[in-house]
Amino acid sequence: MNYLSEAGLDGSGGAGVSYPGSGVGVNPGQGPAPNSQPRRVPVPKLPLHWRAHHWPIIQQDVEGSDAVVVTFLRKAPGVHTVLLYIDCLTDATQPSRSEMEYLGDGIFAMSYQVPRGWRAGYSFYECAGFCVPWRVDADCPLDSLIDRSQTDPRNRMGCQDPQGRRLSLVEALPESGELASRPLAA
Repeated sequence: MNYLSEAGLDGSGGAGVSYPGSGVGVNPGQGPAPNSQPRRVPVPKLPLHWRAHHWPIIQQDVEGSDAVVVTFLRKAPGVHTVLLYIDCLTDATQPSRSEMEYLGDGIFAMSYQVPRGWRAGYSFYECAGFCVPWRVDADCPLDSLIDRSQTDPRNRMGCQDPQGRRLSLVEALPESGELASRPLAA
């Protein structure tokens, strides 16, 4: 069994990945965010052909729930840390809470449970050298990292933040079940 099957990324129903500190969201230090607010959750079992999908992958949370799980994935070989910046969700005072989990083979992942209709701009900041700026400098200005962050090449939807920076756009719309199974165009 390889790391993809152990993490449930090959569609075989593996154990999944658990994250210490799950429940990170818009209320840092106050426990899990309410169901109506985005909150970090373990990466769920992904569709069988997850590598062929648009990213992020959006899946129904539980039967009868109005929530969906958005799984952000980043392929970044040669990188040791990836910060996922989500507009209005990433806590600038605690950027380490937005570090993505390394799954192996250059793949990083992070999932959030969000209400249907939730939209957000996001980008990735990759660290390949010895320095992880927010660990070295407690006063590291997150804005300077966002200026050097990258959009998601697996997502064609985009937006701009108020400062004019280009971000990828995720929309957890009612039709998100269709988005989760839509393969990439050739």
